[in-house]
Amino acid sequence: MKSRKSRKIRLGIAFIAAMALLLPVLAVPVFAEEICVDPNCGEYCCCITNETATGANSWIDGTGTRILPKGNWFMYNYYNGSRSTYPLQAGNPVGGQCLVGIFTVVSLGGNMYRIDYNMAQGIEMNGEVYNVSIIDEHLGISNTMNFTGAPGIDDNKDFGVPFYDADGAFYIFAHFGLALEWAWWL
Repeated sequence: MKSRKSRKIRLGIAFIAAMALLLPVLAVPVFAEEICVDPNCGEYCCCITNETATGANSWIDGTGTRILPKGNWFMYNYYNGSRSTYPLQAGNPVGGQCLVGIFTVVSLGGNMYRIDYNMAQGIEMNGEVYNVSIIDEHLGISNTMNFTGAPGIDDNKDFGVPFYDADGAFYIFAHFGLALEWAWWL
């Protein structure tokens, strides 16, 4: 009986030792779309997670008018000449404010407009610092709020390219696909 008991104790100690070695690895945040790469990056591991960002109406909490009231969290903005700069919220604002940049409507005169954006190079989210890279961008302009929240469908204009609008009042769907990258020391 002593040998079985001592074997169980040895196995228990081995398990605790193994868990102690794994604990630092397990403490790293895990995202649903996380991709970890290690192209000989040396003493650290690089991880990338995909995220989306869309225009918000509020600088305070990153919320705005949702495209589909009971659907996804994507938001749209309205321009009528009184306000020209809007924050960009990454991720669902229910999870907390995460403003990653701005987009601006530029009036060029003669009913011509252009929309530019400025994305942060790095952000802090959930206590982690990330480098931000833009994977894709989509811009939709409409005189009626008929957006579906589908970036491929709601993509009738391009950032930085002038467009015409007869009355200077329009709805905007600004959407970005982002790669958030962080590294930690092994």
